[in-house]
Amino acid sequence: MTSTNSSTKFFRMLKTVFCRNAVLATVFQILTAVFAFYISSPYLSRALFGEARETDTVFVADWMYLCYGHLCIAFGFLFAAVLFRELYGKRASDFLFSMPVKRSVYFNANVFFGLINFVISFSVSAGIVYAAYSSSESFDFAYFIKIMAVLLLCVSAVFLVFAFCAAASGKLWHYLLLAFIITVIITLGALSAAIYINNSVWGLRFKVGYAWSVAPFGLFYRGMTGRAQFLPARAILLFIQAAAAYAAGLAVFKRRKAETAEDKVSGKAVPAVFIIICILSEILFCLCLSEIGFSLRIAVAAAVSLVTAVVLSAVFYRKVLGKGAVCGLGTALLVSAVFIGAVEFVLPEKYSTVVPKPEEVKSAVVYSNGTSGITSIQKELYSSFSVDIPKILFDRPPSVYNLFEGNGEDTQYAYTFAQEDSKEKLFALHSRLASEELRKKACQKDHYENGYNSLKIEYELKNGKKITRFFSWGSDDAFSEYAALLKTEEGLNRI
Repeated sequence: MTSTNSSTKFFRMLKTVFCRNAVLATVFQILTAVFAFYISSPYLSRALFGEARETDTVFVADWMYLCYGHLCIAFGFLFAAVLFRELYGKRASDFLFSMPVKRSVYFNANVFFGLINFVISFSVSAGIVYAAYSSSESFDFAYFIKIMAVLLLCVSAVFLVFAFCAAASGKLWHYLLLAFIITVIITLGALSAAIYINNSVWGLRFKVGYAWSVAPFGLFYRGMTGRAQFLPARAILLFIQAAAAYAAGLAVFKRRKAETAEDKVSGKAVPAVFIIICILSEILFCLCLSEIGFSLRIAVAAAVSLVTAVVLSAVFYRKVLGKGAVCGLGTALLVSAVFIGAVEFVLPEKYSTVVPKPEEVKSAVVYSNGTSGITSIQKELYSSFSVDIPKILFDRPPSVYNLFEGNGEDTQYAYTFAQEDSKEKLFALHSRLASEELRKKACQKDHYENGYNSLKIEYELKNGKKITRFFSWGSDDAFSEYAALLKTEEGLNRI
């Protein structure tokens, strides 16, 4: 009986939410439907006559993911602000919490309003695209549906994050600030951390693309089409983020006090977490500014952190430096100190100075790409500027996937070395690349003015282990060692 009553109350509340926000829902459905038709229209004439091309699938999916997705996220941001608008006024908030309805029912009704609107919009939009291309055998509608399903999950996850921010806010501008921190600032912090690692640990290349995965908005902004192999993993990650955002929003809304309206952000833990995220992201951003000295970066990060703690304390706690802000500042500084220690002292010992000896190596594959000066290689290989290098040296080897970002293919060259002579030359090259001299040069602004070369070295050791190192250096550095490696029998066979 209790379960039946709860379900009845929920559907009544959901009906009330739809009635109160019918205009907003209608505008959203019309705009997204028109937008879907507009995206399909450039290819509509070809599709009607059965002349659609295979590339149309990618074009339509790209536009739907980026443009249509941005429109849906903008409305998701608006939905959260409108659905929880009673929380920003004392009278409306008091009336809301005095109603004989569980808070979970109210929260779930608002959330389902947004999710149902997204499902309807995506279904209509997919139907429009299908109607445009149903007569074409070249249009891969199954692939398009997979992209749209991931996009729907992504938009829903972002909306649930916005709902969490709205449920925790005491004022409308609190909601704007929290949404900005949890979408933009946290993503910027993750990207800064990846860049700082790559700038500081010579020989290690962390894929910056992974940093976008820290938040649903980052996953959306990163894009999806052209990466079909990542669809299942991204869907799982988005589902986890959506579930976490929903659980956090429901927990905050249940514990929210009526006096939070027009005053401050709900609770003590939520403001502290946002302060930690904001300060930590700012510190990481300062650390990745490799153009200035390390000590100056630390000084700037400390000053910015203190100012941010004071400002956010005044916003969230209405105190100059409340207890929660002090805890948040201390936690952010502690995490930063541990992270900096690991990057500056621990990781270099495991990556920068470790060079496998020839007798330890079973085989190695060297991938190369970049804009190194042709004449430099030519001089080292042929001792003449008049001899042309064989064209194959500058051709892309078959099926070499992008080494550094995993976002597609790039112009690269692959060499496999297993002979003792080759391994000796590779040891010399790696030792030169791992030297302190080249590491310091790589941090200089003008180091890459005349071009660069990037190497990825994959070792397969005799003990079964695998070691991977990445290096980027200026055109004329380490070229004698590089050319010596290419002059080996295996290198010349590849050329």
